[in-house]
Amino acid sequence: MKKRVLIIILLLVTILFTGYVTYYYFNLPIILKGITYAEGVNEDKTKTVTINVDIPNILPYSCTVNGVTSSNCKFNLNNGNYTLKINNLIREDEIDFNVNTNEIIGVNLNVDSFHIAVGEQFKIEPTVEYIGEPNTKLIYSSGDENIATVDENGVVTGVSKGEVAISANASNGVTNTVKFIVTDLLTKPVFNLDKPKLTCGVYSEEQNDELDALLKERVEYAGSGTRGGTIAAARFLTLSFPYKVTYFYEHGRLDTYYVGQRKVDGEGRYHHLGLYLHESRFKDINDNYVKEKKATWGCPLTNYDDTDGWAVGAKKPNGLDCSGFVTWALMNGGTDVGDIGAGIVEDVKDMSDLGPRHDLTYEYANSDKYKIGDVIARNGHTALLVGKDDEYLYIAESLLYGVRTVKYSYKQRGSKLYTNYEYIEDMSKVYSGEGRYTTMFQTN
Repeated sequence: MKKRVLIIILLLVTILFTGYVTYYYFNLPIILKGITYAEGVNEDKTKTVTINVDIPNILPYSCTVNGVTSSNCKFNLNNGNYTLKINNLIREDEIDFNVNTNEIIGVNLNVDSFHIAVGEQFKIEPTVEYIGEPNTKLIYSSGDENIATVDENGVVTGVSKGEVAISANASNGVTNTVKFIVTDLLTKPVFNLDKPKLTCGVYSEEQNDELDALLKERVEYAGSGTRGGTIAAARFLTLSFPYKVTYFYEHGRLDTYYVGQRKVDGEGRYHHLGLYLHESRFKDINDNYVKEKKATWGCPLTNYDDTDGWAVGAKKPNGLDCSGFVTWALMNGGTDVGDIGAGIVEDVKDMSDLGPRHDLTYEYANSDKYKIGDVIARNGHTALLVGKDDEYLYIAESLLYGVRTVKYSYKQRGSKLYTNYEYIEDMSKVYSGEGRYTTMFQTN
């Protein structure tokens, strides 16, 4: 009897002890041991993470985060705070955790290839994609510094003719490259009034094609149809093109185009895409709008105007008149306003009708109410603002000295700016947007 009672007591003690131990064991806290981050980033810019936990039992369990359940506690998550729910069949526990990863995803250099002249500079404008707060500073390098160099800020400088890869490298090894082609068909865009005049037959058809492609490349980088696109086209012809296209009068050569407007196609007005440097461009010229054999820029045409001492009947090198240049720059910049002349004439569309006109007073010139890319003009003459610094306005125009960029002080009240020009025309509503441009071109 006593033995049976002892056995019963021992059995009860064993059951109670086992129950207590089992209860205690299965209710020990689940411990967050850390987070393991997978290499790379997912397409949706999430990071694959594994939540490492210490579960003090051998029962199967599942993890749930944001309603997504995983048997191995692996999830694709953005940076942030989360709550992990763990169910081990007996109970459900919650653990707060944080995902914090700093990683460069990609480096976009916003251009695949670009042409520059010897001595010309081009600043790479990268866009770095990342998650978290990584070090986004890029390290730049040149594949051949004899062709082009690059500084720590991504400013590339052409050294000699050739092709070179410029690389931008992120701290985690992500990299991207731009191919730079250093060309001798262009010069660096500095202020220079002493460029030689373009003469007849300088360029082959292949060179004309290449120059057209270079012009298009710069306009597209700046934004075709934008303010930047027109600035790029005007700077290309007056600053980057190595020759000065001559001025040529259209007066006396005008055939009726349509009521209120007249047109001379190619003669003082080359209203077409690209440059007019080779006879292959004649196919773009309408024979109905020319009076004699066609001639490209720099080649001789008969002058029919006696203004400024020009001899009627004399041969002069073909080029662009003032509005011929401005409408060429606008059209090649992606904003075609039509082949229209300069002036302020009622009931006739001309360059003065594109946007609101503001009198060119000292106060207006020293305000921030206008931008480069706006038209600057007087009655009978029109031009484009292509630069501004702390002292000068830089004006691209065609006059008797040729197609070039000139500068006038807007800080001096007695400046010729205020006698040579009458108004600035706001072009904001003419352009499709601002595009990419700098207020000043390269000056060094």
